[in-house]
Amino acid sequence: MKNFFKLIAIISVFVCISSVNAQIDSTLNPTSTLYHKPVAIVEFNFGYVSSAFDFGGTIKDFYNITGYGVNDGYDAIYNTKYNLLNFNDFQLRTYLTVAYAHFQRTENRAYNINTWIGNKWPGRSMYDSTQPYIPPTDTVGSSKIVINSPYIGIGTELAYFADRERCHMFSFGVDFNINISWGKIYDKPAGKNQQWNNLVEATRFGLGFNLQYSFRPIPVFGLNAGTRLQISNLFGKTAEAVSFGGDLPLNDGENADFGKFGGARAIGFYGIYGGVSLYFQ
Repeated sequence: MKNFFKLIAIISVFVCISSVNAQIDSTLNPTSTLYHKPVAIVEFNFGYVSSAFDFGGTIKDFYNITGYGVNDGYDAIYNTKYNLLNFNDFQLRTYLTVAYAHFQRTENRAYNINTWIGNKWPGRSMYDSTQPYIPPTDTVGSSKIVINSPYIGIGTELAYFADRERCHMFSFGVDFNINISWGKIYDKPAGKNQQWNNLVEATRFGLGFNLQYSFRPIPVFGLNAGTRLQISNLFGKTAEAVSFGGDLPLNDGENADFGKFGGARAIGFYGIYGGVSLYFQ
């Protein structure tokens, strides 16, 4: 999270400098072209994402049921925005986001997972449902976890036109989103075959926050860059034991039957992105 707040500070400084430059340019060029405020905007963005909250950690944390072990990845984002209200230098918009996010982590350690994780885990042992669960110890080898998490968000943003020509815009948005997550976790001890288990599909509901800068050199086209913080599982958390070997639930909710392994976990990410914008007026 420290990196995220550093990123916000850097962007805030950039926003201030860009806003001042835009105001100076407007003052020095009072007869320059005045663009109309857009009625609709379509954006195509691509970016880098990094895990936040309990979504990160190591693969050992996954087996300890304290984290999910993913590190970073990428996302592809499509936005459609519509004007709701116009003010002097501001515009209130609603927007729809459709995105695909991919997270992973690879380690040079293995955990001796030699078969599909069995029924009743993590309340009971991975291999013997009559025994309590003891997290595996690491050994020589390799392991990997992959989680795919597409999401759809519906939200509202406030845009500020930083110059008279409306070429420079800054916006802050908040959205309610639906996330669907699934993946795989792999384990390969040295000298043994690779074993994997599935992370079965799970749907969660959360909130997203965007801070974005847009540059519009011509009326119909522009470039944008921004940052996003997403809390993916504010609502819909569950926790249940494995019911079919090899298919592991997301288990982000509380479950007293799991003992010390039954605590709730928060899933989220922060990221930076950039792309192109098409303006309709």
